[in-house]
Amino acid sequence: ADTDLVVRIAAINECGRGKWSPELKVTTLICPPGSRELDRRIPQSWLDLRANMSDLLSSARKSSGIDEQELWDDLVEAWRAHLGSIKLAYRLYVLLESTAMEPKDITLTQFRGFVSDCQIVEATKTNVDLIFTRVNRVAAVGSNQAAVRDSRMGRDEFVHGILRLGLLRESKNRGGAGASLAKSFSAIMEDCVTPHAVLDLKDEMSEVLQSRGVRAVLAKHQPALQEQYELWAQLERGVGESSSSDMSLNELLLALKEAKVLDEACTAREVTSFFVRVNADDEIYLGGKADGASTLDFGEFCEIIARICDEKMPRATANTPFETTLDTWLGLFLLPALRNAGRARLAPAANARSNKNVRASKGISAQSSSQANSRRPSKA
Repeated sequence: ADTDLVVRIAAINECGRGKWSPELKVTTLICPPGSRELDRRIPQSWLDLRANMSDLLSSARKSSGIDEQELWDDLVEAWRAHLGSIKLAYRLYVLLESTAMEPKDITLTQFRGFVSDCQIVEATKTNVDLIFTRVNRVAAVGSNQAAVRDSRMGRDEFVHGILRLGLLRESKNRGGAGASLAKSFSAIMEDCVTPHAVLDLKDEMSEVLQSRGVRAVLAKHQPALQEQYELWAQLERGVGESSSSDMSLNELLLALKEAKVLDEACTAREVTSFFVRVNADDEIYLGGKADGASTLDFGEFCEIIARICDEKMPRATANTPFETTLDTWLGLFLLPALRNAGRARLAPAANARSNKNVRASKGISAQSSSQANSRRPSKA
């Protein structure tokens, strides 16, 4: 799509080929974006939260006089309206500050960072810690007591936490008058979470990446980029770990760190936000690849590389087209830096294998010498 072509035509039959027609210059049409449907399905784990929210539902019923079922139904619809934003915010804060190879949940430290970034000024550190602990408790089977579930926050617990933060915010702002669960949740999502913790998926750079010039540059460097992608996607995998050819965030950050790409102009936090952005389709639309939001395929890797180039050498300050900047940066800096870093990473392993082979060779030589001596006739 959106490509210039030069076409000429000749007829051929049993008598041979006729003359070529004059050259015809044509351009293929821009490929329209395919229709995509947002995933509006509420996960069952969220619906199972009702038992753990009985105190909220009971309090809201007493203050509003509305039936608990109606309050619950309204809350579920509020979740549905903000489903994409919830998923993207959760994914971002799962990854930020995490050291796990494939992180799947949020720690208390990450949750504190989320509240701070969202500028929920009504929540003190003590409030945040109490909410984190509360949403990690579930009613014990056959008892009115509560049992600690774990010390990490899954996506259902994240939703529960946002709801309690919304009610806290509503209570402090309105002097305890209160609002419905659904209105409190929608208010904190619209005022705090979406503006500060959710990425704008269709930014100006999205259009630049689809331009002919950028596509041509990435095609020019594709073999070298593919080589580095495959190298770093497997370099840190240990025995028994996933053998997927896709690249994790930790592997990407390792490559960038050792190639000395990360700095004040492009931090690990910004790269993490790029990682979430390019995986957004798999997170919020139907038909996304299974587990696609936690790894990068090669196309997504190339998009992040282009975004990193734009961060380090912004288009607004450049006097040349972005594709020219990208071509120069890839050829003169990034690809040589990745190759050198990759060789440095592989050298210790290669030396270890070489030493092992030398020791094995010496062992064989010693064994052969011993066997030869045992066969040699005695002087006596």
